[in-house]
Amino acid sequence: MEGVQEGEYMAKLILNYGDRSTEREIKTRVGLNEISTDFAGGAGAITQGEDVLEQYPIIILVAILIAINLGWFLYFRRRRRA
Repeated sequence: MEGVQEGEYMAKLILNYGDRSTEREIKTRVGLNEISTDFAGGAGAITQGEDVLEQYPIIILVAILIAINLGWFLYFRRRRRA
């Protein structure tokens, strides 16, 4: 990343919706090969880095399984009408 040094950064996220507002503290850690974000007081963390590349095969597999199930659904639906 250009222009950003490794380290921890603090930020405040404010969401305004309707007549309400929500505020969260965000801690972001910037490393050499990853960026991770923790929402203070939240449940869990959002992390993006090299680990994201490991999830692509799972995403592709799930997409293939959904396509196969959709195909079977359409096949049996047409067969029942005939």
